Amino acid sequence: MTLEDLIDQKGQRIAISAWRRISDADVDQFSELTQDFQFAHHDRERDPADTPYGMRIIHGFFLLSLIAGHFKDHVPQILSHRGVINYGLEKVRFIHPVRAGSDLRSEIVLQDVQIKPENRALLHLDFTLEIKDVSKPALRAVWLAMLVPS
Repeated sequence: MTLEDLIDQKGQRIAISAWRRISDADVDQFSELTQDFQFAHHDRERDPADTPYGMRIIHGFFLLSLIAGHFKDHVPQILSHRGVINYGLEKVRFIHPVRAGSDLRSEIVLQDVQIKPENRALLHLDFTLEIKDVSKPALRAVWLAMLVPS
């Protein structure tokens, strides 16, 4: 796809990922990696009623980190650009708690493309992380991704 083709898609959904199940083991690995052992995420033995959600939930930052892989796997490559740099996030909202074992997918809408000096392009991508069979999304965020020219 060319950059011009991408620009023509402003305001449209440009990708939707496949469903991905997040297992207890995935949550445990994230806890180990980040050293975040807060009981609402980590402690299977503690009474779920002790949490504000009544269940063991997936870390919000774990959910947020999924968008990078969903972008890589589902957004078309721009022919004139060799890579993408994570430029930042805006408007991150954790909307609904997610229990381990849930199936998740991302819907990606291209909000805007800003052409920058040296033929770089800053994408504003609206990510909605959906939970299968739940009416509210897990999160919404605008990811700023900088396309680097070849």
